[in-house]
Amino acid sequence: MPFPLACALVFGSVLLASLAAVEGLAGVWERARGRYVNAAEESLDAAWLTWPARRVLGAGIASAFVLGGACALAHPAWAPAGAGVGLLLPLGALWTLARRRAERARAALPEALEAISRSLRAGSALPQAVSRAAGSVAGPMGRELALVSRELGLGVPLEEALSHWHERVGDADLALAVEGIRLAQEVGGTLSETLQNLVVTVRERRRAQARLNALTAQGRMQAWVVGLLPFGLAGFLAWMDPEGMAEFLRRPAGVSLVALAAILQAVGIAWIRWIVRP
Repeated sequence: MPFPLACALVFGSVLLASLAAVEGLAGVWERARGRYVNAAEESLDAAWLTWPARRVLGAGIASAFVLGGACALAHPAWAPAGAGVGLLLPLGALWTLARRRAERARAALPEALEAISRSLRAGSALPQAVSRAAGSVAGPMGRELALVSRELGLGVPLEEALSHWHERVGDADLALAVEGIRLAQEVGGTLSETLQNLVVTVRERRRAQARLNALTAQGRMQAWVVGLLPFGLAGFLAWMDPEGMAEFLRRPAGVSLVALAAILQAVGIAWIRWIVRP
């Protein structure tokens, strides 16, 4: 085979392989980007924030560069882990905000049910009672009730509006309340008394949950102490013998051992917390 033809074939093969690799990487990037944006949108909706999801992606990429670069300065092998943590950092912050909002909404559930019950005893229909309760209950639960009232005003069926309410808050006590309202609407009876009984039930359940949390608090604290103790010991050794610790981290075996220890510690903490979970 002539040399120019062989060079052309090699060049063409390399070019096609490069294009295929670029196209494959582009597909992987698009799928990862879509999943990240979807997760960001879900977290933003749960936290009731109106930020664009692409801005969250930009913040994740920026934090990945910052943390990855900082870890690379300490040790090049730590750069991928730092970049991964930085990429997930905005999602973690959004998830924390959404979880706190949901906890505040769950905490106000008895007050919301009691407000609806009072309005029903005063002679209001259920949509008007929900609207009045939305004005008297502060915080996230008040906004949730306002959204339920708005859906009912737009003609959304009661069962569907209550299902949306439960999906947004995601609380077992709220599921019990929604089911009680449905049964009272279908079977009949005094809805205000049903809601008042639900308020008593929810408060008793939460008092029992608080007692259970107090009983398992020591076990959860022990999990954190045992989990953080090796890292505290590593910091103490680095302070006492920085040269020895630096030599240990410069070796691939040392980095591998640290990574394995971190993974085992995370598994151990999760296992202990699962055992002592309330």
